[in-house]
Amino acid sequence: MMELDELLPPGGAVALVSPTRQQGEPWQPDAQPWQGVERRVCEEFGLDIHTAANSFHATGEHHHEMLAASPFSSMQAREFSRLLTWDVDGLIGLQLSYSYSSPSRLGDNLPAFVRTLRQALLDDNPAGRWEQILAIEVLVARRPRR
Repeated sequence: MMELDELLPPGGAVALVSPTRQQGEPWQPDAQPWQGVERRVCEEFGLDIHTAANSFHATGEHHHEMLAASPFSSMQAREFSRLLTWDVDGLIGLQLSYSYSSPSRLGDNLPAFVRTLRQALLDDNPAGRWEQILAIEVLVARRPRR
């Protein structure tokens, strides 16, 4: 955060868009019906969310706490939610978007990972469709007024 303090002009702000901190939002283990399947396949391929170096899972520090202890400690948040419908390709794409399970991290194992994940998801839910109410928080953090 110190780098941002140096980069942003006096009236500048930090804006983060992320899942809310509510129980059941995407980063909670097994919050969504497909996550257990994804976790098992990731483990089979030696992928672990805790290896994402700067993630909440690796550091244990949520961005709210980081901002509260930073020069940008004045925060305002709004939440929005919507119903998402996922299919197998969407969930595979979502999994591949994470740094710990990205195509570059998987390397030559990418095709096997995609095949294995696809089959595991369909074995778990042959209909191949999942619904999720996704709650998103938009957090704007500013320097406190003096």
